[in-house]
Amino acid sequence: MSAILFYILSSLVNALVATILGFIVYFRNRKELVNRVFALFCAVVAIWSYAYFVLFFVKNASIGVFYHRLFLTVPAIFIAILFFNFVLAFISKIKENKSKLIAGYIISFVFVFIDLFTPFFVKNLEQKLYLGLWPTAGPLYFPFLLIWWFYVIFAIYFLCREIYILPNDKNSEKMKIQLKYILAGAVIGFGGGGIINYLLWYNIPIPPITNFLVAVGMIAIAYGIVKHHMFNIKLLMSELLVFTIWIFVIARTALSNNIQDLLINGTLILLVFVAGILLMRSASKEVEVERKLLKETQKDLDLEQRLRKTFAEIAEEQTKKIEKIVSDKKFKE
Repeated sequence: MSAILFYILSSLVNALVATILGFIVYFRNRKELVNRVFALFCAVVAIWSYAYFVLFFVKNASIGVFYHRLFLTVPAIFIAILFFNFVLAFISKIKENKSKLIAGYIISFVFVFIDLFTPFFVKNLEQKLYLGLWPTAGPLYFPFLLIWWFYVIFAIYFLCREIYILPNDKNSEKMKIQLKYILAGAVIGFGGGGIINYLLWYNIPIPPITNFLVAVGMIAIAYGIVKHHMFNIKLLMSELLVFTIWIFVIARTALSNNIQDLLINGTLILLVFVAGILLMRSASKEVEVERKLLKETQKDLDLEQRLRKTFAEIAEEQTKKIEKIVSDKKFKE
């Protein structure tokens, strides 16, 4: 167990990070399409990660095959197309690429059918390295990976192109920074969780040691979304901290050994819950104060600019009058 503890913990961290970010981004502004798609992307990553965590404890190969097909492969199928959808929504390019998006979803559902009802995706589970039961790829899994990576790379291409074509001015600077964070998160997350993960499927003896980078990549993407007030980063970080603590305390309570532990952990849940609400309220008030100060500062700047403009217009008008008087005087002379 100690040899695979790192992989167990990394999959659990991936799941918790995806869950927390998905909830926070969705409830911050669920009317926005970007928020909803990103939350759905987080949901499938979370399901995949929780199932990944449980897989290390599966001992029956026949049950494990069904479990893997349903809870690991199905959400994994939708990760790429949802990320592609999220990128298109973020850069407002869904209409121009609607046919590619629809085709991607149709292909994904076809792959789900093949996965659930045939052995062409997950052939079986076998003992591999020190990781316990691990899947062996069926004949159609490689073509699936090619299409899956096509949509990931296509999304990365759109991010790079948008960064390149945006003009170098103040209005576009914020968007460029956001896109760079999302691009970095995609490269880190998909590079860590998307490449190394599947080598062992083809009996290449390299364990998924970089799987923890999925969480790092998702945090970078979320930071890119929230940066520059698209959501508020201070509020996001406080909520991320609070939700993480709540989940761990609830898990600790669920694992209580006796009534005494249950009472102690139950009291701890109450205290942590109250403290978390107070922390989020404090962060929310601080954000609101900063927003008001920024608004007032902007008003003062606008007033100053208007006064300067008015003064410049008056000065220009008076200068023209003086020039006219001088020219008239010269003409009379």
